Amino acid sequence: MRSVMGKIAESLEGTVSVELESLTDQFTVLSEDRARVDPEVWEGAARAINQREQLRMRYQRFDGVVRDYLLEPYHLAAYHGNWYLVALNAAARRVETFALSRCRALGGGGEHFAPPAAFDARAFFAGAFGISQAERPWKVRLVFSREVATYIGERMWQPNQWMSRRRDGSLELRLQTASRKELTRWILSWVPYVKVVAPRELRERVRERLRQRLSENVK
Repeated sequence: MRSVMGKIAESLEGTVSVELESLTDQFTVLSEDRARVDPEVWEGAARAINQREQLRMRYQRFDGVVRDYLLEPYHLAAYHGNWYLVALNAAARRVETFALSRCRALGGGGEHFAPPAAFDARAFFAGAFGISQAERPWKVRLVFSREVATYIGERMWQPNQWMSRRRDGSLELRLQTASRKELTRWILSWVPYVKVVAPRELRERVRERLRQRLSENVK
């Protein structure tokens, strides 16, 4: 019941009051895709956060490469059917996110650390478009053609988004985000119904991915 109420609340704005008697078999909440996370991995990550202990993680990146990391874990976040560990990558000296579903081995690092007072999970994810973050945010401007404008316009893609419908039926979407990977993949999923107006780096990034796809399909 709590799960059903949560799904209803997520899809509606404002405050909603529902009589429990009205929640009959006339409601259906369809399951979404989700990743498999080992409970022991989740518990190990949570314990290390609480005890402020370093972690050694063998991790399979999105591209399939497996590497070992020494991490200072700060926070756990649930997103799109997966759990992510926000941690300082000791070698790179930057805060990164790690999908627990791709953790291949996890152990204590043997050292304790003092988490930085400046780290704020809400601030870290503010303006996120997905789960990964970069140091410098982008001011993004996209234009979607009229074929998909209604679908794009009826959804909240990011809290700080701004939308405007054009006379030709297309829709302009503006947002500011430090996310790169998820934003690029999302834009590519809407080709050929989307145009990247700004920034130039994002436009070139999308073009390069499209060239790579074309090259792979021609071979």
